Amino acid sequence: MGRSPDGYELTETRKHPIYDYELEAYDELSRHRYIRIKKATGMGMTTFFLGLIAWLCVRDDSLAGTQIVIVTGPRIDLAMEELVLLQNLFSNTDYKPRKAGAKLWINGCKIEAYPSHTFNSARGLDRCRFFFVDEADFFPKGQQETVRTVVERYEAKSHPFIVFNSTTYLPGGLYEQMDNEKNPRFKTLEMFYEKGLGKIYTDYEIEQAKKMSSFEMEYNGQYGLGIGNIFPNTLLEKCKIEYDLSLKDGEKVLAVDPAYGSSKFAIVGVEKINGIIYVKEALQFDRPSPSAMLDLVKKMAKNYEQVVIDSAHPGIVTDLERAQIDVDSISFNKELSEMTVTAAQRVKERKVRIHPAFSDLMNQLKAVEFNDRGHPNKKKLSFDLGDAFFMAVHYLENMVWHWGGDTNGFSR
Repeated sequence: MGRSPDGYELTETRKHPIYDYELEAYDELSRHRYIRIKKATGMGMTTFFLGLIAWLCVRDDSLAGTQIVIVTGPRIDLAMEELVLLQNLFSNTDYKPRKAGAKLWINGCKIEAYPSHTFNSARGLDRCRFFFVDEADFFPKGQQETVRTVVERYEAKSHPFIVFNSTTYLPGGLYEQMDNEKNPRFKTLEMFYEKGLGKIYTDYEIEQAKKMSSFEMEYNGQYGLGIGNIFPNTLLEKCKIEYDLSLKDGEKVLAVDPAYGSSKFAIVGVEKINGIIYVKEALQFDRPSPSAMLDLVKKMAKNYEQVVIDSAHPGIVTDLERAQIDVDSISFNKELSEMTVTAAQRVKERKVRIHPAFSDLMNQLKAVEFNDRGHPNKKKLSFDLGDAFFMAVHYLENMVWHWGGDTNGFSR
């Protein structure tokens, strides 16, 4: 194995044995049938599962006449690449699998590769015994749920083995949603870099990887860390500190980003004390009932001078006004650019404090990127808490605090 003088592996020439963490994956798959691998990049799990698929096909004839499906990212070339890797496992043997397009036959078992955007067409399979879904957390948001739904519908039909295998990606994506399930169907195995030290990785390789801003995401299972560019991670870390979450005598705003469908209903409460904006509450709800959210906002609003809401939801504004709650709306179409600049500037100036308890908000801020219009890119990332945070900071920094008579209040 060629190395530089400082120990870096220049050319990978090793033939790796089966490592203990790979045997763990095999054992858990045998026990549970549904497993989810949360892994560090480069752990070799894709190669392992392709090898396992090949072995299952040739160990006996039990899979002859059945199907195995491999699902990869949105491009067909990624799906084809895994079929080629599988085919090449037999390159030093006398056996030559038959390949045609995106299909490969090994000992009578048809192995078919699908890119995630066409996987809906896999609903018609009748004898599928194994689904291998690779790098699922990187699928586009709209395709993640489709892939999972199609795969799981085969439970009653053919009782297959199902493997989801991925490095973690963005907060709010498929893997984080699966983390938060109360009754998970998948057995989760965490295989981060420490399990690969001295095996798949050298110490030097990991030390070099730690210099990357995305190390915690790529090697240690943290969602989205190191890829955002609106809020540099180092600046956000300087804003993260423990403090008393009870409300004091400062200027207080409750920001609400309503949603009842694919997005989440988000609420962020902030309080400005001595020029510093403290996040006091950061809540998000997946597919909540409108009445439950209205009741919650009414209850929380009693502790805040002002409630602000995305103007795209006039119904909840009307409901709150009927309850005699002081509410204002913000137009994202008109004010998003200014909101983005204001929030980024306050973080840069360290005039924001975010409690470690609000990890969902922190992760969204760390992962969000600019789109080509200079706005947060929400095509890949669920940014509902971030939107509420933007509204709260922007409104708090652009209103006049009135002192007079027996009333205190805000105006813009």
